Amino acid sequence: LFLPLFLIFIMKSGYAEKRIEAMLNPIENRTGISYQVFQSILSFVKGGIAGEGIGGGTQKLKYLPEIHTDYIFALIGEEAGFMGAVFVIFIFLLILYRGLKISLNLEDTFSQVLGVGITYMIVIQAFFHIAVNTSLFPPTGFTLPFISYGGSSLLIMSAAAGILIRLSKEPKQSIYRREAV
Repeated sequence: LFLPLFLIFIMKSGYAEKRIEAMLNPIENRTGISYQVFQSILSFVKGGIAGEGIGGGTQKLKYLPEIHTDYIFALIGEEAGFMGAVFVIFIFLLILYRGLKISLNLEDTFSQVLGVGITYMIVIQAFFHIAVNTSLFPPTGFTLPFISYGGSSLLIMSAAAGILIRLSKEPKQSIYRREAV
């Protein structure tokens, strides 16, 4: 039901159609609609296995617009290379593992759902950011949690991580249950 509605939306919206086109054919129109996608892919190619060194990348010199927010993972891929990009992915997988472990060890349902929700909020946003940067998803504007520049995103992600850390310190006797006195 959702997929046909999504496809109709794409067909009716020229803007969405252009984003899909930019993702599918980044080389064909690399100076037009696909410019950012092409430059992002180029960042990973230039980075190679070990990268060009921190500060050594050239894409941040206005070749790739919005590199400090929407394409920070591409900059990591250029400057730290494949190894640095894999390390960032590993960190988010570690956040997923630890967040779910914390959540599933909690006793009350509210805390479990809150912990799982916060964990998935962080990891799914990271997944979409990485997918956009590697041209697996159309350009959208997701920030990379805890890394991208962006005041409101950083504030919300830090608050969410703080709540998750607080949940990890939760005593086995939940604060949400009252015992008979």
